[in-house]
Amino acid sequence: MSELRRNPLTGEWVIVAPERGRRPHRVGEARIKAPGPARRPERDGDCPFCPGNEGMLPGIAAQLPPAAELPPGADGWQVRVVPNKFPAVEPVDTGGGAGKLSESVSEPGSPGRAALEETLPGRGRHEVIVEGPRHDLDLTSLPEETVVAVLEAYRWRLLAARELPGVRHVVVFRNHGEEAGTSLLHPHSQLVALPVVPEAAARRKQQARAHYSATGRCLLCRLVERERTLGRRLVFAGAGFAALVPFAAGVPCETWIVPWRHGPDFAATSAEELRQLASCLRRVLRALKAGLGDPDYNYVLHTFAAEADPALHWLLRIRPRTVTPAGFEVGSGISINPSSPEEDAALLRSNLEES
Repeated sequence: MSELRRNPLTGEWVIVAPERGRRPHRVGEARIKAPGPARRPERDGDCPFCPGNEGMLPGIAAQLPPAAELPPGADGWQVRVVPNKFPAVEPVDTGGGAGKLSESVSEPGSPGRAALEETLPGRGRHEVIVEGPRHDLDLTSLPEETVVAVLEAYRWRLLAARELPGVRHVVVFRNHGEEAGTSLLHPHSQLVALPVVPEAAARRKQQARAHYSATGRCLLCRLVERERTLGRRLVFAGAGFAALVPFAAGVPCETWIVPWRHGPDFAATSAEELRQLASCLRRVLRALKAGLGDPDYNYVLHTFAAEADPALHWLLRIRPRTVTPAGFEVGSGISINPSSPEEDAALLRSNLEES
């Protein structure tokens, strides 16, 4: 039977309707994605992220060297950060102009916002985090030490972006596949620093603080404890992190990776926690690949720049692109998930590799 479920982190409703998954051409009937193209080359002469093609880049902001000594002729970087050639926001004015502009911007949902055409210069930072020299590898096939380096780059660039004048929110995300918005096949993530706080981020913070005010406990800590006790939607409980399909998953096999240690800010993770997260992330992405046939997906770090807030807790959210929103979703703002979160968690568990 169909069931409405509310996401406690956002307050949004989701319709879980597994019967719709049996419709023709929907994910429930044909969950496995068709085989993709043949294996990509190790290097592509037309790819700006491949070694030797640096002339195609707008510049190189920074790079991390490999952890181990390289053999002769090998590439001298493990992860590289470059400015996005087609940025969503222009580089911030380091002279402080953007900071002055942002001071007058009200918080999302605050009273007194009556302007019909509110504008703000699109300044901030938009970077690409290139996940290694190899064109043909992905997070599921990269060595774990390289995935650790990618996560370290997230942390390092997140902290740097927050120091820019006028920046009020930073989004770190990864697109995998054409349906998820990928325009270049070389494995990469992105970072966008914004002069405003998005409504969705403000809503997550408000929900968390309201729950803490009512109960004296962190909302996400309680959710993870409950999932661990019930077990139905838990994908696995590893060292440092849990992976689960949320109760009100908006799409099939949506997965949250949540640290056991309470904390609002991903940037405060320790070196050991980054290693644990790298192991967890690779296992989840491999399970998705095995269970759904390498689906297109987006993942996003939901993190808060707060030194100490007992209400806030960061997480990494993975959303496979296995369904397409239609008129009802657009008109209502309510997602329809044609799959059961409990069955999806079982599917992912059955495709987990041993760590």
